[in-house]
This record gives sequence, structure tokens and C-alpha cells, in this order.
Amino acid sequence: MNTPETAKLHSNAFLNHEELCDLTGFRHAKKQCEQLRKQGVAFIVNARGYPRVSRAVLDNLGVHTKPKSQSKTAKWQPSVVQAA
Repeated sequence: MNTPETAKLHSNAFLNHEELCDLTGFRHAKKQCEQLRKQGVAFIVNARGYPRVSRAVLDNLGVHTKPKSQSKTAKWQPSVVQAA
């Protein structure tokens, strides 16, 4: 049974459309699939023909992803300040 909590969890398990466009450089599903194959990124195609990429797949490739709502951005400091 899908509750709002599990629905949110499942939606965060995969890249959203904008993230997929950013990863591939393409907005159209056919081109996205071609690019994902070239990049060696495992994906599935949903019933509507759109690729779905799991965040876990990218994490295993060394590309760390976090949904924007959960990501924490560290304040940049020059290395001189960090060493002090």
C-alpha cells in the first residue's frame, strides 16, 4: 500500500526529469536513452517510453546524488582559511 511517505521515498529513489536532462544533456526520451547507453548508466524504460535512473546506480558509479530538498551545501572557503 502506498502512503504519502512511501510515495515520497519512491519518488526520491529515481532522478527526476530535470536531473535526467542535466545528466544526459537531452530533453527527449529517445536521446536520453541513447546518451545513457553511451555513458554506461543502467536504466529502465517506463511504459511511457521515458528512461528511469536509480540514484543507487549513480552512487555505485561514483556520482553522488541527493534530491535538492535534502542536499546540504557546504559554504566554500579557500584552502588557506580551512588549514588555519
